[in-house]
Amino acid sequence: MELTESTRPTKSVSLVKLCHLSASPDYVEATEWSNGEGIDFYVDSRGGKEKFSLTYGEAKAITLLTTLF
Repeated sequence: MELTESTRPTKSVSLVKLCHLSASPDYVEATEWSNGEGIDFYVDSRGGKEKFSLTYGEAKAITLLTTLF
């Protein structure tokens, strides 16, 4: 069995100035997939902890939809 190691780019942002329902230390973290085809999201907030994965196409569709409101 061969072990594969990768360095995946990760970025995070505090929710405090972005969401009026948040409080410190609420945040969102995004990590790119090792194959470069999508992103893993981790949301840690007062509302709970959520993890979900999206391809770049799915993430773009959500970004588009949020601009419509």
